[in-house]
Amino acid sequence: MSKSIFLIILIYSLSFNVLAKPLGNLPEGVKYTINTINAELTQRYFGNGLINDDDFQELLSIDIQERLSDADLLADSTDPEAVRLDVFLDYKRQYSGDGVGARTNVITNPLYYYHIKLSKKTGEVLYEFESKIKTLRVFSLFTRGSELNKNFSIDLANALSASIDVVNKIISFTPNADGRLSLISVEDEKSKDNISRTIELWVEKKALDKPIVLESLTYIPKSESKKYLRLLKQSKSDPKKRVKIYKQIFLDWMVDVDLYNYIVTDVNERYNTKLAKGESSELAWAVKAVASSGLKRYQPFIANISETAEDARIAKHATQMHLKFSSFQYKAQIVHDVARLPVKLSWKEKQVTNMLSSSYSRLRKQAIREIRANSPKDKTMLNKLSAILTEESPNKSFSITQDEDFYAWCARLLGSSGHKEYLPVLEKVQEEASSKKVQKFAKKFAKVLKKS
Repeated sequence: MSKSIFLIILIYSLSFNVLAKPLGNLPEGVKYTINTINAELTQRYFGNGLINDDDFQELLSIDIQERLSDADLLADSTDPEAVRLDVFLDYKRQYSGDGVGARTNVITNPLYYYHIKLSKKTGEVLYEFESKIKTLRVFSLFTRGSELNKNFSIDLANALSASIDVVNKIISFTPNADGRLSLISVEDEKSKDNISRTIELWVEKKALDKPIVLESLTYIPKSESKKYLRLLKQSKSDPKKRVKIYKQIFLDWMVDVDLYNYIVTDVNERYNTKLAKGESSELAWAVKAVASSGLKRYQPFIANISETAEDARIAKHATQMHLKFSSFQYKAQIVHDVARLPVKLSWKEKQVTNMLSSSYSRLRKQAIREIRANSPKDKTMLNKLSAILTEESPNKSFSITQDEDFYAWCARLLGSSGHKEYLPVLEKVQEEASSKKVQKFAKKFAKVLKKS
């Protein structure tokens, strides 16, 4: 990441005032040890070039810790007098046109709130605070550079400003804490240095991460990709059948280079020739299947099709896939992270397990569809749904609200399974779920399970 991006970030100015409210039950000179910092990112879709869920968590965790350290509020982990600090920041990234059917990748004002808990090492809670839902308004003085850089910069400025707001609140109720932090400011040199340092630490941490080499994966049997190759060769004159095949390749997260090389060669030979009925849709889906692999070697192919295709449908789909390619790369890393999973699981069960374990809404919904279609009574998968529903449905957060259909389907699959050991789970969820819709589904399918 270049220094020019740091400079772009700093030209967005926010103002926010925090009133100091010292607490009587916190001693002067109190310092904190961080127990947890959880920064949860919710969004309807993953915008091109923006920070993903995992990076968001890491970046804000680093930023909050560094700023508390700058304020001399962090204690040594062995300090017996230190107060434990838990922070939960719930952050909803929003796009222009979000929720009104006019999807764009342009960042607009986010929504966020945070919960702070202070406690003794014994577990006794000293203080809890939950903010109201807030928004940020970043006014751009941006005059040069790409729209992508501008979008990234606004998004990053928003995220770091929410982080600073959390630290300001901690400072405000800490006796004799010195001052408060300025939000992102062009004038404040210390703010510039802090932001640059946070990003540098984050980049250093990312450099230590070793991404999965997708092309080296062997957990998906070669027979699966050979099956798709055979089906594609057998259906050369049937565009409708080929569309169905490409859709299934898209859902199966294939990583076989031989399969994709065949598709790429076929598209290159045909996309600017006279196309028969249905071939335009077929080739558009072929490009989508290749993009979904997340294999970097195919990014130039997708870019070329988007720039040179004469057919409007193919050009449109290729352009969309080119813009979403970083999203596919990120999702592929999640889906194919199978090394830590039990060997006894099938390759598809490993993918579904990773999708369910992710925080990415669309992956979780795909996992639910896979379970419903292929293993609606499988105890391994149902146990995972049961755990997710039990642990997550009582929470109040943007992600729970946005993904209530996912949790409702968890309840539906458990209640339709015929396995009565899930009845206590459904009865608990119908009472404790934060979403009325999830409560309704848990109640309905608890009755179904009782009668089965």
